[in-house]
Amino acid sequence: MSKNRLTNPLRLSQPAGAALAFSGIKGCVPLWHGVQGCTAFAKILFISHFREPMPFQTTGLGQANVVMGGDDNVFEALDNLKDSAQMVGILTTGVAETSGVDLEGLVKQAKTAHPGWPICGVSTPDFEGSLETGWVKACASMLDQWVGAKTKTNGQEIGFFVSPYLTPGEVEELRRIAEDLSLVPRIFPDLGDAMMGYLPEPGALGKTGGGIGLKEIEGLSNLGTLVSVGRSMEETTAVFGKKHQIPTFHFDNLTEIGQIDELFRLMLGLSGQPMPRRYAKERQFLQDTLLDVETYFYGRKVGLLGDPDLIHRFLSPLEAMGIDTFAVSSLGTSEYPEGDLESVLALLPLEKPDLLLGNSHVAELAHEEGLGAIRAGYPVEDRIGGQTWVRLGYKGAAWFYMELANAFIAHPKGVAPYVSPLQATLI
Repeated sequence: MSKNRLTNPLRLSQPAGAALAFSGIKGCVPLWHGVQGCTAFAKILFISHFREPMPFQTTGLGQANVVMGGDDNVFEALDNLKDSAQMVGILTTGVAETSGVDLEGLVKQAKTAHPGWPICGVSTPDFEGSLETGWVKACASMLDQWVGAKTKTNGQEIGFFVSPYLTPGEVEELRRIAEDLSLVPRIFPDLGDAMMGYLPEPGALGKTGGGIGLKEIEGLSNLGTLVSVGRSMEETTAVFGKKHQIPTFHFDNLTEIGQIDELFRLMLGLSGQPMPRRYAKERQFLQDTLLDVETYFYGRKVGLLGDPDLIHRFLSPLEAMGIDTFAVSSLGTSEYPEGDLESVLALLPLEKPDLLLGNSHVAELAHEEGLGAIRAGYPVEDRIGGQTWVRLGYKGAAWFYMELANAFIAHPKGVAPYVSPLQATLI
């Protein structure tokens, strides 16, 4: 669907995705190179989603800086942060990019002025891309600039390079599974430790209090095994694994039982342990749940709305249960058409979905149209605890399918009664 404007857009900005990725690094401060409004908008959005302070800082460009150059604003901001931030991620906005900023040169000057201080720069103009692409760009830049050379192989260490559409609760679930199997997980970026909702440690205010640390990032080249979760991180992970000669595996969703089984086979093979009873019982629970809910999925249809990674994550688990789907993406791809909430509204009479899956704005549209809603993505601001939701792993997948069935039950689909053609002959 082609439009010359966006009305109630589905996408969030590219610098917001980069700032979110930097928020999964312990002691890091995301520094927005742009005007104050860009930073403030994203800060409010993520605070409403996570219910946690977001340590975003800005270079505060003004009209004169945009015309004459804003490099001095960056150096001033770094001077203000050097005593509190362990590392800084500099990300550009559309204003900085259109004013002609030389980010690579800027980062080099900053590193010269502050030797030994980890500084990472990433170009993320908000006139292109989305939260998903900003996240991937920031991750690729950090891996390129902060990871050290390979010195050994730690066979028990398993790395998870995760997409932005895994909640902190799901990141913590991955960590729990790996640790239960006596493996050492390295999760990058680690929003689980940073944004799950733990009380901050003393001195953590003004920077990310949790997340993966710099030493752990530097040692990612020594991982024994590397796993990407979410399609958006597949290519970045494959390139990193090839560069450092690490066996690499990919999973799109970890909600389908087949993908969960494959992950457990992989990790059990690495650990040399038998399947723990806890997870064997959780698998049986998922199987029983699938039998319980399948009746409620017959003849139902779900609209998936958001970034391509979010759509792809839930599309296959829905279709595996026989649910019809349609998708509208924040970015145009060969798989999903691009659109906004206005486009979706126009499609509803044609597609006739029973339920919409997306962020709180999508849920608001669903409510207005009398449809069910499953909240996922950013922001989820009309519910408390969205960052803790788990829809992967055996238990999390079962919870997701029950959540879906309950949404269908709450919005029953009318079925016209059968009328025999012979009825008229009985009169």
